[in-house]
Amino acid sequence: MMLHERLDPALLLVWAQAARHKNLHAAAQALFMTQPAVSQRLRQLQDVVGEPLYQRNPQGITPTSTGMALLRISEQIESALRSARVLCQDRKDLLRGSLSILASHSNAETLLPQVIAPSSWSACASFRWFPVFPIH
Repeated sequence: MMLHERLDPALLLVWAQAARHKNLHAAAQALFMTQPAVSQRLRQLQDVVGEPLYQRNPQGITPTSTGMALLRISEQIESALRSARVLCQDRKDLLRGSLSILASHSNAETLLPQVIAPSSWSACASFRWFPVFPIH
């Protein structure tokens, strides 16, 4: 396999659908594309790779050995993209902001340092103690 041009990962994602469905029309539907658009992308990928990725048959397509090798790589790309989406969603779901803790002077000196680890203080922009006034 000789890559003559820059390989576009988006072409590999189209290939993954086509190879799994073994049918260009079904792949196009899964990708919300037209069948001619899928065919064009696969021609681009084959031009970059320099050899056929599939053979046509009455039922659709059969991947070649090169096509199967690229399918495995394409699946790794899909997996990496899923991981990136999960990471982004997890980051989006993190609670962010500031936290104010009110405590009496003695609790602030004795209990809070044990509960709040000093290593987490570095994440705080500022750490200020506010006096608490008893209400009767």
